[in-house]
This record gives sequence, structure tokens and C-alpha cells, in this order.
Amino acid sequence: MTIKGRVPDDRLSSFIEFLNQTKDTSYNTITLDQWMSFLDFSKECHDLNEYNEDESAWPVLIDDYVDFATSMQM
Repeated sequence: MTIKGRVPDDRLSSFIEFLNQTKDTSYNTITLDQWMSFLDFSKECHDLNEYNEDESAWPVLIDDYVDFATSMQM
């Protein structure tokens, strides 16, 4: 299964950048479940600024990614 084409290119690019920048400290291997969570998250959450970590049930990987992506927007 491929994610490319199912997730907006800018979202996928920023996720890959996040993974590359954190691979030495946090995420050096991504499981199929994590990729599937990212795909589901991308379909459900269109605006990262509306994401509320306190009310979400997403894995920590997604919380960390949203923190990274929103900090890059500023």
C-alpha cells in the first residue's frame, strides 16, 4: 500500500521531514500501524491548527508530528 496520492503532498512532505529530523531520538522505525494512523489522521484532520491533543485519541507519533508541523508554520 502506498500513502502517496492519498495524502496531500505538503502533509506527506512535512511528515517525512519530521521523521528525518527525529529518527535519531524518537522515530527511527515506523510500523505499518503508524503509517495507517497517519493516513487516517490526514483524512480526518485537514487543518492542523484545529488539532487538540488533549481531546484526541491519536498515537503520540501524531501528537509529536502536529507539534513539529505547527511550529514550522510560525
